[in-house]
Amino acid sequence: MSAYDNPKIIEDMYGAKAYANAATQVSQALVSGFQTMVENRNKQADINAKKKELWNTSYVEAEIKATEAANANWDQMEADGKPKGIIDQAKELFEAKMYGGTHMINGVEREFGKGSLFMATESKMNSSLDPTVRKDYIKKVASVNKLLKSSSEQGALILTDEKIFDEVVGGTEGFYWNGSSDEEKYNNYLASSSLYNKEIGGGITQEKVYDIVEVDGEEQSTVTVNSKIPENSIQAAFFSDRKKYPLVNGMINVKWERNLSDGSWDGNFVNESTVKPIEYNKEGENSGIIDDGKLSSNYQHQLTGSISKGDTIDKKEILTFVNVDGAMSNMSNIVDGRADQIASMVLRGSDLQKADAYHYLETMDRTGINYAEEFKNGRITEEQLQSDIAGFINEDMKTHFKLGMERDPKTGKFVNQQVNGLELKRRIITQDQIDELAEANVDVTNIKAGTEQYFYVDSAGKDKSTGKTGGNKLTEKQQDKVDFANDIANSPDTFKVMRIIPGSDGRKIKLNSDGTYKIFTKDESPVIGRTSVTKEELMKIYPIK
Repeated sequence: MSAYDNPKIIEDMYGAKAYANAATQVSQALVSGFQTMVENRNKQADINAKKKELWNTSYVEAEIKATEAANANWDQMEADGKPKGIIDQAKELFEAKMYGGTHMINGVEREFGKGSLFMATESKMNSSLDPTVRKDYIKKVASVNKLLKSSSEQGALILTDEKIFDEVVGGTEGFYWNGSSDEEKYNNYLASSSLYNKEIGGGITQEKVYDIVEVDGEEQSTVTVNSKIPENSIQAAFFSDRKKYPLVNGMINVKWERNLSDGSWDGNFVNESTVKPIEYNKEGENSGIIDDGKLSSNYQHQLTGSISKGDTIDKKEILTFVNVDGAMSNMSNIVDGRADQIASMVLRGSDLQKADAYHYLETMDRTGINYAEEFKNGRITEEQLQSDIAGFINEDMKTHFKLGMERDPKTGKFVNQQVNGLELKRRIITQDQIDELAEANVDVTNIKAGTEQYFYVDSAGKDKSTGKTGGNKLTEKQQDKVDFANDIANSPDTFKVMRIIPGSDGRKIKLNSDGTYKIFTKDESPVIGRTSVTKEELMKIYPIK
Protein backbone atom coordinates (compact mmCIF):
# COMPACT_ATOMS: atom_id res chain seq x y z
CA MET A 1 0.00 0.00 0.00
CA SER A 2 1.38 3.39 -0.93
CA ALA A 3 0.76 6.83 0.49
CA TYR A 4 -2.86 7.79 1.04
CA ASP A 5 -4.17 4.59 -0.56
CA ASN A 6 -6.65 3.58 2.11
CA PRO A 7 -10.24 4.19 0.97
CA LYS A 8 -11.66 2.41 4.04
CA ILE A 9 -10.02 4.91 6.39
CA ILE A 10 -11.60 7.98 4.93
CA GLU A 11 -14.80 6.06 4.18
CA ASP A 12 -15.19 5.75 7.94
CA MET A 13 -14.62 9.47 8.31
CA TYR A 14 -17.35 10.37 5.86
CA GLY A 15 -19.67 7.35 6.11
CA ALA A 16 -21.66 5.64 3.36
CA LYS A 17 -18.61 5.02 1.20
CA ALA A 18 -18.35 8.73 0.40
CA TYR A 19 -14.58 8.62 0.18
CA ALA A 20 -14.56 5.49 -1.95
CA ASN A 21 -16.85 7.17 -4.46
CA ALA A 22 -14.83 10.38 -4.48
CA ALA A 23 -11.52 8.55 -4.79
CA THR A 24 -12.87 6.45 -7.68
CA GLN A 25 -13.98 9.57 -9.53
CA VAL A 26 -10.66 11.28 -8.92
CA SER A 27 -8.70 8.23 -10.10
CA GLN A 28 -10.87 7.83 -13.20
CA ALA A 29 -10.19 11.46 -14.02
CA LEU A 30 -6.53 10.65 -14.55
CA VAL A 31 -7.33 9.37 -18.03
CA SER A 32 -9.51 12.40 -18.79
CA GLY A 33 -6.86 15.09 -18.57
CA PHE A 34 -6.18 18.00 -16.28
CA GLN A 35 -9.50 19.81 -16.76
CA THR A 36 -11.39 16.98 -15.11
CA MET A 37 -8.82 16.92 -12.32
CA VAL A 38 -9.58 20.58 -11.65
CA GLU A 39 -13.22 19.63 -11.14
CA ASN A 40 -12.11 17.09 -8.53
CA ARG A 41 -10.15 19.68 -6.58
CA ASN A 42 -12.99 20.01 -4.08
CA LYS A 43 -13.05 16.25 -3.47
CA GLN A 44 -9.30 16.11 -2.87
CA ALA A 45 -9.42 19.15 -0.61
CA ASP A 46 -12.31 17.61 1.36
CA ILE A 47 -10.27 14.47 1.99
CA ASN A 48 -7.25 16.51 3.05
CA ALA A 49 -9.33 18.77 5.29
CA LYS A 50 -10.84 15.76 7.04
CA LYS A 51 -7.41 14.28 7.69
CA LYS A 52 -6.17 17.62 9.01
CA GLU A 53 -9.19 17.77 11.31
CA LEU A 54 -8.31 14.35 12.69
CA TRP A 55 -4.68 15.28 13.29
CA ASN A 56 -5.54 18.65 14.82
CA THR A 57 -8.09 17.03 17.13
CA SER A 58 -5.44 14.54 18.24
CA TYR A 59 -2.90 17.29 18.94
CA VAL A 60 -5.41 19.35 20.92
CA GLU A 61 -6.44 16.35 23.01
CA ALA A 62 -2.78 15.58 23.69
CA GLU A 63 -2.17 19.15 24.80
CA ILE A 64 -5.16 19.04 27.15
CA LYS A 65 -3.95 15.76 28.62
CA ALA A 66 -0.42 17.14 29.06
CA THR A 67 -1.81 20.12 30.96
CA GLU A 68 -3.81 17.84 33.23
CA ALA A 69 -0.76 15.65 33.83
CA ALA A 70 1.38 18.64 34.75
CA ASN A 71 -1.00 19.36 37.59
CA ALA A 72 -1.29 15.74 38.77
CA ASN A 73 0.32 14.17 41.82
CA TRP A 74 2.91 11.89 40.21
CA ASP A 75 3.76 10.21 43.50
CA GLN A 76 0.15 9.10 43.81
CA MET A 77 0.17 7.89 40.19
CA GLU A 78 3.17 5.70 40.90
CA ALA A 79 1.52 4.38 44.02
CA ASP A 80 -1.49 3.51 41.87
CA GLY A 81 0.67 1.38 39.61
CA LYS A 82 2.00 3.68 36.90
CA PRO A 83 3.66 1.44 34.23
CA LYS A 84 7.44 1.16 34.33
CA GLY A 85 9.38 3.09 31.73
CA ILE A 86 11.66 1.56 29.08
CA ILE A 87 14.80 2.05 31.20
CA ASP A 88 13.31 0.34 34.24
CA GLN A 89 12.07 -2.54 32.09
CA ALA A 90 15.51 -2.92 30.50
CA LYS A 91 17.18 -3.05 33.94
CA GLU A 92 14.78 -5.76 35.10
CA LEU A 93 15.34 -7.84 31.98
CA PHE A 94 19.12 -7.60 32.08
CA GLU A 95 19.13 -8.60 35.74
CA ALA A 96 16.87 -11.56 34.92
CA LYS A 97 19.14 -12.58 32.04
CA MET A 98 22.23 -12.30 34.27
CA TYR A 99 20.89 -14.13 37.33
CA GLY A 100 18.43 -16.52 35.67
CA GLY A 101 15.52 -18.16 37.45
CA THR A 102 11.91 -17.01 37.60
CA HIS A 103 11.06 -13.30 37.49
CA MET A 104 7.90 -11.19 37.24
CA ILE A 105 8.22 -9.02 34.10
CA ASN A 106 5.44 -6.55 33.28
CA GLY A 107 3.00 -8.51 35.37
CA VAL A 108 3.88 -11.86 33.76
CA GLU A 109 5.92 -14.61 35.43
CA ARG A 110 8.78 -15.68 33.14
CA GLU A 111 11.45 -18.35 33.39
CA PHE A 112 15.00 -17.34 32.37
CA GLY A 113 16.79 -20.61 33.12
CA LYS A 114 20.49 -20.43 33.89
CA GLY A 115 21.69 -16.84 34.04
CA SER A 116 24.68 -15.47 32.12
CA LEU A 117 26.67 -15.08 35.39
CA PHE A 118 26.24 -18.77 36.14
CA MET A 119 27.17 -19.76 32.57
CA ALA A 120 30.26 -17.50 32.61
CA THR A 121 31.42 -19.01 35.94
CA GLU A 122 30.77 -22.61 34.81
CA SER A 123 32.57 -22.20 31.50
CA LYS A 124 35.67 -20.82 33.26
CA MET A 125 35.77 -22.84 36.52
CA ASN A 126 34.26 -26.24 35.68
CA SER A 127 37.00 -28.14 33.90
CA SER A 128 34.80 -31.23 33.49
CA LEU A 129 32.06 -29.28 31.65
CA ASP A 130 31.05 -30.90 28.37
CA PRO A 131 32.82 -29.04 25.49
CA THR A 132 29.56 -28.60 23.57
CA VAL A 133 27.83 -27.14 26.63
CA ARG A 134 30.84 -24.92 27.33
CA LYS A 135 30.73 -23.59 23.75
CA ASP A 136 27.01 -22.89 24.06
CA TYR A 137 27.51 -21.11 27.42
CA ILE A 138 30.28 -18.91 26.03
CA LYS A 139 28.15 -17.99 23.03
CA LYS A 140 25.17 -17.04 25.19
CA VAL A 141 27.28 -15.02 27.63
CA ALA A 142 28.85 -13.11 24.71
CA SER A 143 25.41 -12.43 23.28
CA VAL A 144 24.08 -10.99 26.55
CA ASN A 145 27.25 -8.91 27.07
CA LYS A 146 27.02 -7.58 23.53
CA LEU A 147 23.41 -6.61 24.06
CA LEU A 148 24.26 -4.94 27.38
CA LYS A 149 27.06 -2.90 25.77
CA SER A 150 24.77 -1.78 22.94
CA SER A 151 21.93 -0.77 25.25
CA SER A 152 23.01 2.89 25.24
CA GLU A 153 23.03 2.85 21.43
CA GLN A 154 19.56 1.35 21.43
CA GLY A 155 18.35 4.04 23.80
CA ALA A 156 19.75 6.69 21.47
CA LEU A 157 18.02 4.94 18.56
CA ILE A 158 14.65 5.24 20.26
CA LEU A 159 15.26 8.95 20.87
CA THR A 160 16.50 9.73 17.34
CA ASP A 161 13.55 11.96 16.40
CA GLU A 162 12.64 13.29 19.85
CA LYS A 163 13.82 16.83 19.03
CA ILE A 164 11.82 17.10 15.80
CA PHE A 165 8.71 15.47 17.31
CA ASP A 166 7.60 18.93 18.46
CA GLU A 167 8.23 20.35 14.98
CA VAL A 168 5.65 18.19 13.25
CA VAL A 169 3.15 18.41 16.14
CA GLY A 170 3.57 22.18 16.12
CA GLY A 171 2.86 22.36 12.39
CA THR A 172 6.32 23.49 11.31
CA GLU A 173 6.42 23.56 7.51
CA GLY A 174 8.49 20.81 5.91
CA PHE A 175 8.03 18.13 8.59
CA TYR A 176 5.64 15.20 8.37
CA TRP A 177 5.04 11.79 9.91
CA ASN A 178 6.91 8.86 8.39
CA GLY A 179 4.84 6.10 6.85
CA SER A 180 3.51 4.73 3.57
CA SER A 181 -0.15 4.96 4.64
CA ASP A 182 -2.26 7.11 6.90
CA GLU A 183 -2.60 4.34 9.48
CA GLU A 184 1.18 3.83 9.59
CA LYS A 185 1.73 7.57 10.00
CA TYR A 186 -0.74 7.78 12.87
CA ASN A 187 0.68 4.66 14.53
CA ASN A 188 4.12 6.30 14.40
CA TYR A 189 2.58 9.31 16.14
CA LEU A 190 1.10 7.05 18.81
CA ALA A 191 4.34 5.11 19.34
CA SER A 192 6.60 8.16 19.49
CA SER A 193 4.22 9.90 21.91
CA SER A 194 4.51 6.91 24.24
CA LEU A 195 8.27 6.45 23.90
CA TYR A 196 8.93 10.17 24.35
CA ASN A 197 6.60 10.24 27.38
CA LYS A 198 4.14 12.62 25.71
CA GLU A 199 0.55 12.55 26.92
CA ILE A 200 -1.82 11.41 24.18
CA GLY A 201 -5.35 12.21 25.46
CA GLY A 202 -8.56 11.32 23.63
CA GLY A 203 -9.28 8.38 25.93
CA ILE A 204 -6.36 6.46 24.42
CA THR A 205 -4.36 4.24 26.76
CA GLN A 206 -0.85 3.02 26.00
CA GLU A 207 1.68 0.45 27.20
CA LYS A 208 5.32 0.34 26.12
CA VAL A 209 7.23 -2.92 26.49
CA TYR A 210 10.96 -3.59 26.27
CA ASP A 211 11.88 -7.24 25.73
CA ILE A 212 14.85 -9.47 25.00
CA VAL A 213 14.26 -12.34 22.60
CA GLU A 214 16.48 -15.01 21.08
CA VAL A 215 16.75 -14.95 17.29
CA ASP A 216 18.91 -17.66 15.68
CA GLY A 217 20.81 -18.09 18.93
CA GLU A 218 21.44 -14.34 19.23
CA GLU A 219 20.02 -12.21 22.04
CA GLN A 220 18.15 -9.25 20.56
CA SER A 221 16.04 -6.51 22.11
CA THR A 222 12.67 -5.27 20.91
CA VAL A 223 10.40 -2.40 21.86
CA THR A 224 6.61 -2.54 21.52
CA VAL A 225 3.92 0.09 22.03
CA ASN A 226 0.38 -1.16 22.49
CA SER A 227 -2.29 1.51 22.07
CA LYS A 228 -5.97 1.13 22.86
CA ILE A 229 -8.25 3.56 21.03
CA PRO A 230 -11.94 4.14 21.86
CA GLU A 231 -14.10 2.64 19.12
CA ASN A 232 -16.17 5.80 18.60
CA SER A 233 -13.32 8.31 18.72
CA ILE A 234 -12.20 10.30 15.69
CA GLN A 235 -8.82 8.54 15.86
CA ALA A 236 -10.56 5.21 15.17
CA ALA A 237 -10.94 6.28 11.52
CA PHE A 238 -7.34 5.28 10.81
CA PHE A 239 -7.76 1.71 12.11
CA SER A 240 -10.87 0.22 10.52
CA ASP A 241 -9.44 -3.21 9.60
CA ARG A 242 -10.71 -5.46 12.40
CA LYS A 243 -8.52 -8.39 11.35
CA LYS A 244 -5.45 -6.24 11.74
CA TYR A 245 -6.74 -4.10 14.61
CA PRO A 246 -9.09 -6.18 16.82
CA LEU A 247 -11.85 -4.59 18.87
CA VAL A 248 -11.87 -5.66 22.54
CA ASN A 249 -14.32 -4.21 25.08
CA GLY A 250 -14.97 -1.13 22.97
CA MET A 251 -11.27 -0.42 22.41
CA ILE A 252 -9.33 -0.88 19.16
CA ASN A 253 -6.00 -2.61 19.82
CA VAL A 254 -3.13 -1.16 17.79
CA LYS A 255 0.37 -2.64 18.00
CA TRP A 256 3.68 -1.01 17.01
CA GLU A 257 6.86 -3.12 17.32
CA ARG A 258 10.51 -2.68 16.28
CA ASN A 259 13.73 -4.70 16.65
CA LEU A 260 16.48 -2.54 18.19
CA SER A 261 19.33 -4.96 17.49
CA ASP A 262 19.18 -6.18 13.89
CA GLY A 263 19.48 -2.83 12.09
CA SER A 264 15.98 -3.05 10.57
CA TRP A 265 14.87 0.23 12.18
CA ASP A 266 16.70 3.55 12.15
CA GLY A 267 14.63 5.34 14.78
CA ASN A 268 12.68 7.26 12.13
CA PHE A 269 9.30 8.68 13.20
CA VAL A 270 9.36 12.07 11.50
CA ASN A 271 10.64 13.09 8.06
CA GLU A 272 11.96 16.47 7.01
CA SER A 273 11.00 17.06 3.40
CA THR A 274 13.79 17.28 0.86
CA VAL A 275 11.44 19.02 -1.61
CA LYS A 276 11.30 22.69 -0.71
CA PRO A 277 8.34 24.84 -1.81
CA ILE A 278 8.80 26.94 -4.93
CA GLU A 279 9.40 30.57 -3.93
CA TYR A 280 6.68 31.97 -6.18
CA ASN A 281 7.42 35.65 -5.51
CA LYS A 282 11.14 35.30 -6.10
CA GLU A 283 10.74 33.19 -9.23
CA GLY A 284 7.98 35.51 -10.50
CA GLU A 285 10.27 38.52 -10.16
CA ASN A 286 13.11 36.66 -11.89
CA SER A 287 10.74 35.75 -14.74
CA GLY A 288 9.49 39.30 -15.09
CA ILE A 289 5.83 38.62 -14.33
CA ILE A 290 5.90 40.15 -10.84
CA ASP A 291 6.87 43.73 -10.12
CA ASP A 292 6.90 45.03 -6.54
CA GLY A 293 4.79 42.09 -5.38
CA LYS A 294 2.11 42.63 -8.05
CA LEU A 295 1.46 41.31 -11.55
CA SER A 296 3.55 43.33 -13.99
CA SER A 297 1.83 45.93 -16.19
CA ASN A 298 3.03 43.94 -19.20
CA TYR A 299 0.36 41.39 -18.32
CA GLN A 300 -2.63 43.59 -17.44
CA HIS A 301 -4.28 46.74 -18.74
CA GLN A 302 -7.56 48.60 -18.20
CA LEU A 303 -9.46 48.81 -21.47
CA THR A 304 -11.63 51.66 -22.65
CA GLY A 305 -15.04 51.26 -20.99
CA SER A 306 -17.99 50.07 -23.06
CA ILE A 307 -21.63 51.15 -22.61
CA SER A 308 -24.63 48.86 -23.04
CA LYS A 309 -27.78 50.83 -23.93
CA GLY A 310 -31.07 49.89 -22.23
CA ASP A 311 -34.62 51.26 -21.97
CA THR A 312 -34.27 52.56 -18.43
CA ILE A 313 -30.60 52.15 -17.57
CA ASP A 314 -27.26 52.45 -19.32
CA LYS A 315 -24.58 50.09 -18.00
CA LYS A 316 -20.89 50.91 -18.24
CA GLU A 317 -18.36 48.11 -17.89
CA ILE A 318 -14.74 48.73 -17.06
CA LEU A 319 -12.72 45.75 -18.26
CA THR A 320 -9.20 45.09 -17.04
CA PHE A 321 -7.52 42.46 -19.18
CA VAL A 322 -5.25 40.02 -17.32
CA ASN A 323 -2.99 37.77 -19.35
CA VAL A 324 -3.00 34.92 -16.84
CA ASP A 325 -1.97 32.26 -19.36
CA GLY A 326 0.87 34.40 -20.67
CA ALA A 327 2.18 35.10 -17.18
CA MET A 328 2.04 31.44 -16.21
CA SER A 329 3.77 30.38 -19.44
CA ASN A 330 6.81 32.44 -18.36
CA MET A 331 7.04 30.22 -15.27
CA SER A 332 6.66 27.00 -17.29
CA ASN A 333 10.32 25.94 -17.03
CA ILE A 334 10.18 26.10 -13.24
CA VAL A 335 6.79 24.38 -13.07
CA ASP A 336 7.67 21.65 -15.58
CA GLY A 337 10.99 20.98 -13.83
CA ARG A 338 9.29 20.51 -10.46
CA ALA A 339 6.52 18.37 -12.03
CA ASP A 340 9.10 16.08 -13.65
CA GLN A 341 10.94 15.79 -10.33
CA ILE A 342 7.81 14.84 -8.36
CA ALA A 343 6.61 12.38 -11.01
CA SER A 344 10.01 10.65 -11.04
CA MET A 345 10.05 10.42 -7.24
CA VAL A 346 6.55 8.90 -7.22
CA LEU A 347 7.29 6.31 -9.91
CA ARG A 348 10.96 5.43 -9.32
CA GLY A 349 12.01 6.90 -6.00
CA SER A 350 12.90 5.23 -2.71
CA ASP A 351 10.23 4.88 -0.04
CA LEU A 352 11.43 8.14 1.52
CA GLN A 353 11.39 9.93 -1.84
CA LYS A 354 7.87 8.68 -2.52
CA ALA A 355 6.79 9.94 0.90
CA ASP A 356 8.39 13.33 0.14
CA ALA A 357 6.58 13.53 -3.20
CA TYR A 358 3.17 12.70 -1.74
CA HIS A 359 3.76 15.17 1.10
CA TYR A 360 4.53 17.89 -1.46
CA LEU A 361 1.26 17.15 -3.30
CA GLU A 362 -0.65 17.17 -0.01
CA THR A 363 0.62 20.67 0.79
CA MET A 364 -1.36 21.74 -2.30
CA ASP A 365 -4.44 19.80 -1.10
CA ARG A 366 -3.83 17.17 -3.78
CA THR A 367 -4.36 13.86 -2.05
CA GLY A 368 -6.37 10.65 -2.31
CA ILE A 369 -4.65 9.12 -5.35
CA ASN A 370 -2.05 6.35 -5.46
CA TYR A 371 -0.29 7.51 -8.62
CA ALA A 372 2.29 4.70 -8.57
CA GLU A 373 -0.51 2.11 -8.54
CA GLU A 374 -2.40 3.92 -11.31
CA PHE A 375 0.79 3.91 -13.40
CA LYS A 376 1.46 0.26 -12.66
CA ASN A 377 -2.07 -0.68 -13.77
CA GLY A 378 -1.71 1.27 -17.00
CA ARG A 379 -4.36 3.86 -16.20
CA ILE A 380 -1.94 6.76 -16.49
CA THR A 381 1.31 7.39 -18.34
CA GLU A 382 4.30 9.21 -16.93
CA GLU A 383 3.63 12.06 -19.36
CA GLN A 384 0.04 12.36 -18.08
CA LEU A 385 1.25 12.35 -14.49
CA GLN A 386 3.80 15.08 -15.24
CA SER A 387 1.10 17.13 -16.97
CA ASP A 388 -1.36 16.74 -14.09
CA ILE A 389 1.24 17.70 -11.47
CA ALA A 390 2.25 20.72 -13.55
CA GLY A 391 -1.42 21.68 -13.58
CA PHE A 392 -1.63 21.34 -9.79
CA ILE A 393 1.40 23.60 -9.36
CA ASN A 394 0.01 26.16 -11.81
CA GLU A 395 -3.28 26.29 -9.92
CA ASP A 396 -1.42 26.66 -6.62
CA MET A 397 0.73 29.43 -8.10
CA LYS A 398 -2.31 31.29 -9.48
CA THR A 399 -3.91 31.11 -6.03
CA HIS A 400 -0.74 32.55 -4.51
CA PHE A 401 -0.82 35.49 -6.94
CA LYS A 402 -4.60 36.02 -6.40
CA LEU A 403 -5.27 34.95 -9.99
CA GLY A 404 -6.99 31.65 -9.28
CA MET A 405 -9.32 30.01 -6.80
CA GLU A 406 -9.33 29.64 -3.03
CA ARG A 407 -11.39 27.58 -0.63
CA ASP A 408 -14.38 29.38 0.85
CA PRO A 409 -14.19 28.69 4.62
CA LYS A 410 -17.99 28.83 4.86
CA THR A 411 -18.87 26.35 2.11
CA GLY A 412 -15.60 24.45 1.76
CA LYS A 413 -15.82 24.90 -2.02
CA PHE A 414 -13.29 26.58 -4.29
CA VAL A 415 -14.35 29.99 -5.56
CA ASN A 416 -12.69 32.66 -7.70
CA GLN A 417 -10.43 34.93 -5.72
CA GLN A 418 -11.31 38.60 -5.52
CA VAL A 419 -9.09 41.68 -5.73
CA ASN A 420 -10.69 44.95 -4.60
CA GLY A 421 -14.06 43.22 -4.65
CA LEU A 422 -13.66 41.98 -8.24
CA GLU A 423 -13.00 38.47 -9.48
CA LEU A 424 -11.48 37.27 -12.71
CA LYS A 425 -14.02 36.20 -15.33
CA ARG A 426 -13.67 34.52 -18.68
CA ARG A 427 -14.83 36.72 -21.56
CA ILE A 428 -14.52 36.59 -25.34
CA ILE A 429 -11.85 39.04 -26.48
CA THR A 430 -12.32 41.10 -29.65
CA GLN A 431 -9.72 42.20 -32.18
CA ASP A 432 -10.28 45.85 -31.21
CA GLN A 433 -9.42 44.98 -27.61
CA ILE A 434 -6.32 43.09 -28.70
CA ASP A 435 -5.19 46.10 -30.76
CA GLU A 436 -5.72 48.41 -27.79
CA LEU A 437 -3.68 46.12 -25.57
CA ALA A 438 -0.85 45.93 -28.10
CA GLU A 439 -0.71 49.74 -28.27
CA ALA A 440 -0.33 49.75 -24.46
CA ASN A 441 2.65 47.36 -24.73
CA VAL A 442 0.75 44.49 -23.15
CA ASP A 443 2.00 41.06 -24.17
CA VAL A 444 -0.71 39.67 -26.49
CA THR A 445 1.41 36.89 -27.97
CA ASN A 446 -0.78 33.94 -29.02
CA ILE A 447 -4.01 35.78 -28.09
CA LYS A 448 -6.58 35.52 -30.88
CA ALA A 449 -9.90 37.29 -31.34
CA GLY A 450 -12.90 35.17 -30.43
CA THR A 451 -11.08 33.23 -27.69
CA GLU A 452 -11.90 33.36 -23.98
CA GLN A 453 -9.51 35.43 -21.86
CA TYR A 454 -9.40 36.67 -18.27
CA PHE A 455 -10.85 40.06 -17.26
CA TYR A 456 -11.73 41.93 -14.11
CA VAL A 457 -15.23 43.28 -14.82
CA ASP A 458 -16.37 46.40 -12.98
CA SER A 459 -19.97 47.28 -13.84
CA ALA A 460 -21.86 50.50 -13.09
CA GLY A 461 -25.30 51.62 -14.32
CA LYS A 462 -26.83 55.06 -14.90
CA ASP A 463 -30.60 55.39 -14.41
CA LYS A 464 -32.01 57.49 -17.29
CA SER A 465 -34.96 58.76 -15.24
CA THR A 466 -32.85 60.09 -12.37
CA GLY A 467 -29.41 60.41 -13.92
CA LYS A 468 -27.98 58.61 -10.88
CA THR A 469 -25.74 55.61 -10.92
CA GLY A 470 -27.73 52.47 -10.30
CA GLY A 471 -27.44 51.28 -6.75
CA ASN A 472 -28.90 47.79 -7.15
CA LYS A 473 -25.92 45.60 -7.87
CA LEU A 474 -26.74 42.59 -10.00
CA THR A 475 -25.99 39.12 -8.76
CA GLU A 476 -23.37 37.16 -10.66
CA LYS A 477 -26.04 35.05 -12.38
CA GLN A 478 -28.03 38.13 -13.36
CA GLN A 479 -24.92 39.81 -14.68
CA ASP A 480 -24.04 36.75 -16.77
CA LYS A 481 -27.49 36.88 -18.42
CA VAL A 482 -27.15 40.61 -19.14
CA ASP A 483 -23.70 40.08 -20.65
CA PHE A 484 -25.00 37.17 -22.73
CA ALA A 485 -27.90 39.24 -24.07
CA ASN A 486 -25.59 42.15 -24.83
CA ASP A 487 -23.33 39.90 -26.89
CA ILE A 488 -26.32 38.50 -28.81
CA ALA A 489 -27.34 42.05 -29.72
CA ASN A 490 -23.95 43.56 -30.42
CA SER A 491 -21.22 40.91 -30.69
CA PRO A 492 -22.52 37.85 -32.57
CA ASP A 493 -18.98 36.89 -33.60
CA THR A 494 -18.27 35.92 -30.00
CA PHE A 495 -20.55 32.92 -30.59
CA LYS A 496 -18.30 31.45 -33.28
CA VAL A 497 -16.92 29.41 -30.41
CA MET A 498 -19.34 27.40 -28.28
CA ARG A 499 -20.61 29.29 -25.22
CA ILE A 500 -22.64 28.23 -22.19
CA ILE A 501 -26.20 29.59 -22.01
CA PRO A 502 -26.69 31.21 -18.56
CA GLY A 503 -29.21 29.43 -16.35
CA SER A 504 -29.58 26.46 -18.73
CA ASP A 505 -27.89 23.75 -16.64
CA GLY A 506 -24.86 23.73 -18.91
CA ARG A 507 -26.44 23.86 -22.35
CA LYS A 508 -24.33 25.55 -25.00
CA ILE A 509 -24.86 27.58 -28.17
CA LYS A 510 -22.84 28.29 -31.31
CA LEU A 511 -23.27 30.61 -34.29
CA ASN A 512 -24.03 28.92 -37.61
CA SER A 513 -22.65 30.23 -40.90
CA ASP A 514 -26.16 31.46 -41.88
CA GLY A 515 -26.47 33.67 -38.79
CA THR A 516 -28.70 31.32 -36.81
CA TYR A 517 -27.67 29.58 -33.59
CA LYS A 518 -27.40 25.84 -32.87
CA ILE A 519 -28.09 24.56 -29.34
CA PHE A 520 -26.06 21.75 -27.74
CA THR A 521 -26.20 19.74 -24.52
CA LYS A 522 -23.58 20.35 -21.83
CA ASP A 523 -21.47 17.50 -23.26
CA GLU A 524 -21.57 19.33 -26.62
CA SER A 525 -23.96 16.96 -28.40
CA PRO A 526 -26.69 18.57 -30.57
CA VAL A 527 -30.03 18.77 -28.76
CA ILE A 528 -32.31 16.11 -30.27
CA GLY A 529 -35.36 17.58 -32.03
CA ARG A 530 -34.18 21.14 -31.54
CA THR A 531 -33.72 23.19 -34.72
CA SER A 532 -31.52 26.23 -34.96
CA VAL A 533 -32.90 29.49 -33.56
CA THR A 534 -32.66 32.97 -35.02
CA LYS A 535 -31.11 36.01 -33.43
CA GLU A 536 -34.58 37.52 -33.00
CA GLU A 537 -35.82 34.42 -31.17
CA LEU A 538 -32.82 34.57 -28.84
CA MET A 539 -33.43 38.27 -28.22
CA LYS A 540 -36.95 37.44 -27.02
CA ILE A 541 -35.54 34.93 -24.56
CA TYR A 542 -32.69 37.22 -23.45
CA PRO A 543 -33.83 40.85 -23.81
CA ILE A 544 -31.35 43.50 -22.68
CA LYS A 545 -32.55 45.03 -19.41
